[in-house]
Amino acid sequence: MLKQISQKKSVWLALKISMTLGSLAWCIHLVDYNKVQQLIRNADHQVLIWLLPLVVLHTVNGALRFKVLLDPHFPLGFIQHVRQYFIANYFNLILPSSIGGDAVRIFMLGRKGLAKSKAATYIFSERLMGLYSLILIAVSAGFTVTLHDDVAVLAATLVGLSLLSLGVIYLLMHVSRGIEQYHVVSVREAIKDLWAHKQRLVSAISLSLLYQLLTIGFTVLVALAFRVEVSLLLMLALVPLVWLVTFLPISIGGVGVREISFIGLFSQAGMHSEQALLLSLGTYAGMMLAGAIGGVWALRDSFRFQAEAG
Repeated sequence: MLKQISQKKSVWLALKISMTLGSLAWCIHLVDYNKVQQLIRNADHQVLIWLLPLVVLHTVNGALRFKVLLDPHFPLGFIQHVRQYFIANYFNLILPSSIGGDAVRIFMLGRKGLAKSKAATYIFSERLMGLYSLILIAVSAGFTVTLHDDVAVLAATLVGLSLLSLGVIYLLMHVSRGIEQYHVVSVREAIKDLWAHKQRLVSAISLSLLYQLLTIGFTVLVALAFRVEVSLLLMLALVPLVWLVTFLPISIGGVGVREISFIGLFSQAGMHSEQALLLSLGTYAGMMLAGAIGGVWALRDSFRFQAEAG
C-alpha cells in the first residue's frame, strides 16, 4: 500500500516537473528577449525599491488576518504570527508545493502548543477566504472592463468551480452523519465558529480582501517600474485569475504556469508578451523577497535551536 502511494506521488511529481518545464519552454518560444532587455534598460528601477515595504505590509496584513481567525482559541503574539508568515513564504519557495509553507506553519503552531488538526483547520479556512476574496475582486472589476471571449469563459469557469466548492462547504456546515471518519468535521466546526462571531468574520474577510489587493499591488508596482500602460481595473480583473490558475497543483510552485497565465491573459488585452512576462517575473520577485526575509529568520532560528541543543 505504502509502495503504491509512493509511486503515485512520484508520478504526480514527474507530471508537475514536466508541466513546469513545458510552460517555461513555451514562454521562451513566445518571447523576444531582445525586447525584454530593452524594457529592463528603460525601466524606472527606483520604483522597485517600494517592493520591500509593500512585501512587509502584505505579510503583516496576512499575519493579522490569521491572528483574528485564531486568537479566541489560541492567543499568540502578533510578532510570532508575522515571523511564522515570513518563514512560510520561504518554504513556499523552496518546497515543490505552493502549500509547503502551510505545513511548516502547522508544525510551528504545534510547537507552540496548538493541536495540529486545529491549526490545519484554521489555515484551511484562511485559504478559503483568500480564494473567495480573489473571486470577489475579479468579478467586481470584471463588470467594469471589456474582456476577450476566451478570458470571459476562463473567468466564468473558475468562478463556477469556486462557487461549487462553496456549496460543498455549505453542506459541511449542515451534514454530520457518516462523515466523522473523515477530516471535515473540524472544518465545519471552524466555519460555524466564524459564522457565530460576525464581527470577527467581517474583520477577517476585510483583512483578506486587503491582503489580495496588496498581492495585486505587487503587479501594479512592477507595471509602473517597467512603464507598462495598463488600467488599474484591468489589473484587478485579470491578476486574480492568474492566481486562481496558479493555485492549481499542476506545476512546481506555480512556476511556468504563472508566466503562461500572465502572457495568455494580458496579451488578450493588447499587452505584448514581453511586458506580460516582466509583470509575472516582477511579481514573483516580490514573493522571493518575502521568502528571503523568511529564510533569514528561519536560519536564525536554526542556529538558536542548535545552540540550545548543544
